[in-house]
Amino acid sequence: MGSDYPEEHDLGHPTDVTALWQSAREKCFECDRNEVLDALYTLPREDASLIKLDCRGEGAHPIRFERVRNTKDWPKYFTVGSFYVKVLAAGRAHYLRLCGEVETSGRTVSLRATGAVAESRVP
Repeated sequence: MGSDYPEEHDLGHPTDVTALWQSAREKCFECDRNEVLDALYTLPREDASLIKLDCRGEGAHPIRFERVRNTKDWPKYFTVGSFYVKVLAAGRAHYLRLCGEVETSGRTVSLRATGAVAESRVP
């Protein structure tokens, strides 16, 4: 899928909503697919970059989620094909802080898709 896109561009980890949903269910909690979509929609852009490649025409062109966020078709961004998730420094710090709060308090926190993505992709 990314063969036409220059390798020097670090888009993050390729995934899809089903993989994130399964990861969240295995690692954290019981949730439904709409909760994962909601978590992706509300994910602050400072925490993670969400990019989809449009391969129509010549080469592949990146489309950031912010471009479609406020449209009625935003769910298709995640439910049709795959996309890339790159957890940014603020997202890693946020995730690690939430993990610390869970460990010290003993309570369950809904990390939703953010936690599932960050946990599996933090370098």
